[in-house]
Amino acid sequence: MEYVYGTSVIGGVERENLKIVGGPALREGEYLLHRHQILHRFFCALNGTEDELEQVEKVEHFMSRETMENLEKLTIRLEG
Repeated sequence: MEYVYGTSVIGGVERENLKIVGGPALREGEYLLHRHQILHRFFCALNGTEDELEQVEKVEHFMSRETMENLEKLTIRLEG
């Protein structure tokens, strides 16, 4: 699956969006969940654990769209 990150202005507020190439744009809540899941998978793969919720909660709001896109690619390679 390939994702494209971007922003849109809704009600005067800039919001992050995630679009699956060839598919519909994800709503804000879907993007936030996707971001959370990528980070959780990454930290679990990195640390060889099954639960890294605390780590995810500490960093997820500080990650740029570009970093998330690259981290997802890296995570797929780590899990491979």
